[in-house]
Amino acid sequence: MSRQILVYGHADKSTIGFPKPESLVAYLEGGIFREEGGRYRYSQMKSAQVVILARDGSAFGHFEIDAAEAPTDADREAYPAVKKVYLVHKSVRYGDKVRLLPLGISNYQFGKYITEDQFKKILKLAGNSEEYRRINIQEIAESVNRIAIGRPIGSLQALRQQIHGTARIPTHSIFDSRTIFPTYAFHVGGRSEFQFNIGTEEVESEAEIRYGLAFSLDLSQSLPSIDVLVPKIARFNEYVRTYRADLSDLRMWHFRSHVRSEDYSPMEIPPDQVQPNVFIFLGRREPARTLEVDRIVDLFDRLLPIYEFVESKIIAFPATTERSAAFAFVPGCSVKAANTTASLPERTLDIQLRHNEMQRALFDRLAKEFGAEHVGTETPNGSGARIDVVLQRRTGYWFYEIKTSLSARGCIREALPQLLEYAFWPGTQEAERLVVVGEAALDDQSAEYLSTLRTRFGLPVYYEPLGSVERKVEDSNGE
Repeated sequence: MSRQILVYGHADKSTIGFPKPESLVAYLEGGIFREEGGRYRYSQMKSAQVVILARDGSAFGHFEIDAAEAPTDADREAYPAVKKVYLVHKSVRYGDKVRLLPLGISNYQFGKYITEDQFKKILKLAGNSEEYRRINIQEIAESVNRIAIGRPIGSLQALRQQIHGTARIPTHSIFDSRTIFPTYAFHVGGRSEFQFNIGTEEVESEAEIRYGLAFSLDLSQSLPSIDVLVPKIARFNEYVRTYRADLSDLRMWHFRSHVRSEDYSPMEIPPDQVQPNVFIFLGRREPARTLEVDRIVDLFDRLLPIYEFVESKIIAFPATTERSAAFAFVPGCSVKAANTTASLPERTLDIQLRHNEMQRALFDRLAKEFGAEHVGTETPNGSGARIDVVLQRRTGYWFYEIKTSLSARGCIREALPQLLEYAFWPGTQEAERLVVVGEAALDDQSAEYLSTLRTRFGLPVYYEPLGSVERKVEDSNGE
């Protein structure tokens, strides 16, 4: 059965219509969802599964319709001439406007049906079109539940029963009707927990979906005090201190009294954020029109060990990387290129951005001197962490840990515990040399300190200033 495909004209150029062609384009580029909730109001009552939006002889895009209904009082207030409301689930903005008269389409101001063949010709002429979809959190949550079956995150409710010692599992689903709302959802039982969370956000006028883990400090009947979350935030901070690098591809942001912060690299939650009416998020977001639910489930799987550590009283750290992965040197640089559009303040203050730039620079320097086949980045150390850079020598490996502190002493203080764990934790690969890398030059006191560690304790610890033109390892004995 062929669809009812309808061309509607949009000649209303008043403030409640489309004053300029750009207004119609913005409407097609998700404005129908952001501002109208997917309710397309029109002054005619024809039935349609597809509505093509035209103006001044050209088609600008089309809507795909779920259903239609009579207007409400709110609809009439928004557009007094409305006679029918179409419920839109997808909007398509054409890459090129399509002239309709050459296709035999005219006199459509009050609606004109066209054939499937005519519609196909319009789509062919439309060029590279963009699709925008209505965000339906319930549908996304239900898809997550379905895909999670048999995956690690699918056992979330069983894990909660184990952690809290409850007699029975309230549900086997991550989300259900009790925790799904129009603009967000969190896992069943998650109101007083580090919650798996999905939700809608508008960023630069585009609807996006966030997904990850959140602390919701909004007070309610089910959370009359934030006290239950405070020790969990402390455990999260402990995790970040130990495994910050494993979270480097994620972002954090927060809302304070519903005002959103900028994004920032994963970090410890400061005390001034731990107060009522703050919402703190760790994860990702992406445009709703390109969302693939599989990616939500993948990230939930990855974050499950963090949830378990934060919610339980276990002492041993889980890790976001594969715990069983033994040390295996693989040459090459997996570091993403730095964001060339970043502002000077961002490049100066964003620690992860600076770290990535330094990691790339160090890889390039070592590859030039020793050959790219002997240099690797983000190498698993065998205990759940990753080594910034590894250099393969004939007699062993050199491990490099990069820090962004402004002094050599600060870099050494931050990097030394990690390097010792990388090399000496049970089951890890020992290193021939441990190198702290920083931007600052090595001062005399720091050099004396490292010399003491080598001579008195036999620790092969060195410092390399990345800012120097010539590669220079302090007190570089050996090859």
